Amino acid sequence: MDRNRITVDGSLALQTRVRMGFQGLIIKIYIALATAVLFVSVAVYFRQPVSVPFELAPDVKIGAKWSVQNFLYKNGFSLIVSAPEFVNVPGISEAEQVLLRSELSKAELLYWHQYYLYLYAAVIGFLGGLAGIIYMSRQEAKRRSEDQYIRGAQIISASDLDKRTRKEDGKFTAGKVHFPKRAEILPTIAVGRPQQGKSTVIKSCIDQHRNENVGRHIILDTKLDFLSSHFRPGDLLFAPAVDGRTVRWNIFSDVVSPSQIPSISAALIPENKSDSIWPIAARLILEGVIIHCLQNNKRSNKQLYEICTLPVADLYKILKETEGAEQGAGILSNPETPTAFSAYFNVQAYLRPLAILARLDGDFSIRKWLKESKNDLFLVASPDVLPAIKPLLTLFLSTLLEAHKGLPDDRERRLWYILDELAVLPKIPGLSAALNFGPSKGLCATIGVQSYQQLDEIYGRPDRESIVSSAGSHIFFSVGSPAMADEASKIIGSAEYLENRQTLSIGVQDNRDGGSSMDQISNRSVVTADEIRDLQPLNAYLKILGHPAAKIKLDYIQYSTAGGIEPDPQFELEFWLQNQGPTPVDQALPPAAVPVEPVSPAIPPAVETGQQKKKIF
Repeated sequence: MDRNRITVDGSLALQTRVRMGFQGLIIKIYIALATAVLFVSVAVYFRQPVSVPFELAPDVKIGAKWSVQNFLYKNGFSLIVSAPEFVNVPGISEAEQVLLRSELSKAELLYWHQYYLYLYAAVIGFLGGLAGIIYMSRQEAKRRSEDQYIRGAQIISASDLDKRTRKEDGKFTAGKVHFPKRAEILPTIAVGRPQQGKSTVIKSCIDQHRNENVGRHIILDTKLDFLSSHFRPGDLLFAPAVDGRTVRWNIFSDVVSPSQIPSISAALIPENKSDSIWPIAARLILEGVIIHCLQNNKRSNKQLYEICTLPVADLYKILKETEGAEQGAGILSNPETPTAFSAYFNVQAYLRPLAILARLDGDFSIRKWLKESKNDLFLVASPDVLPAIKPLLTLFLSTLLEAHKGLPDDRERRLWYILDELAVLPKIPGLSAALNFGPSKGLCATIGVQSYQQLDEIYGRPDRESIVSSAGSHIFFSVGSPAMADEASKIIGSAEYLENRQTLSIGVQDNRDGGSSMDQISNRSVVTADEIRDLQPLNAYLKILGHPAAKIKLDYIQYSTAGGIEPDPQFELEFWLQNQGPTPVDQALPPAAVPVEPVSPAIPPAVETGQQKKKIF
């Protein structure tokens, strides 16, 4: 307990508040009385009392010598005070005088009836003044108890936001709020922990696109969720080792430039932040093999895989004889050293998914699909096979983005990239660049992640910030990460407010009590991190570029789950047992670690040979 802390008796504080409240009531009564006087004065000014006709004795004049009305209004009236007991009028009898007094009393009563108007005015003025001052005091107290918005971000209702965005010709909605048309071609990012509504809002967008017959979709489905709910006859699948209906894609069918070769190797061999030298070495070897295949017309997945799995000495010989593969050859120049063997082993470990593509050679071309097809394309992986084919999905998306970049500019084109749970894939080369050049090419992306920190681990903070900053709309569901909640709060924005602070002082004497009020400007978030973390499922904050944020509520839609995968028999275990070979899926499991450590991390330089070399194209 803090001994220096001074505790104020609650009864003293209560007594002070009661006393100050009583003082306030006295002030209100004074103001009400002043209002009543004002009302009566106005009534008298516009409607003065008139004389009462007295026909029995027209010459009789009875009235007060002085009155308030006579003092204020010189040309006004005479106020009858009372009828005299005896009225001496010459020439009339006593009975007539009694009758005269009676008539005078009636005249006096009629005259005073005119003053009811002023009484009513006084009552109305008093009660109206009292009610008015009470209302104004309460409004002032409310104004001082509520902070006043000055400038900055705002949070409004979903209906008010929809009124604003509906004016911008948008067709599609999220939580009954229309997206402006200009926001369609900008990426939309939905962030939230599992089972909060990310897939619900994404599926709703797909339904709306299809209802309006606007564009095509590339749908990443790693939970078999979209496949069962949105796959239609005529749609295409890229689902190696998962579904027998998969398109048979040959990597070489979409290689049209030597500049694509590094992207292919980067997609198949992801970065390793703990030890980046060996993935780089493996990429250089793979690039050399791809160059060799292109030069020698060995343009099939199977041939690429077979060359990559040759013994290290044979692989070195091939690279040494290939123009453009000098770096890969230099790494393997001394096949017996641990350095060469470690690099070779990394190639084998990371390229195991090629064992799957080696059995799926075909004529499907991504570039041809982009130009000619009208159907949607699903990239599908079941959770059990996902670790094996993640590099293939990454390569497919990377090639797709590269091909999209070659399309002519067209802001009316709509090609929707639905990338739910993007963080389950390795880094997709060219994704951040594609999201930034995408609007001019008609590239529209909807991305779902659990937190931005997941993307930091995969893409690094600079690329992640590029992805987030390219988004035109953010949908924040409940998040589990405090860091993500803070970042979401910052993206929604902050504002300046005029805050009021009131204090109560207590004195030893009644006249020593008092209160004070002070205004100050503060800057704070319009939605706090805790408010985002505590959101209920299907509730989210929507932030559209150029508009205030709003809290939206989604309607849950139950989709049919009749569809699903159709397993490919050649990837079934019994098929591979009958053919006496390990399944490509088993071969493609990610490596645990490179068992052989090199003597030195230095990579030997390329070995020059005098042999004739071939050109790529």
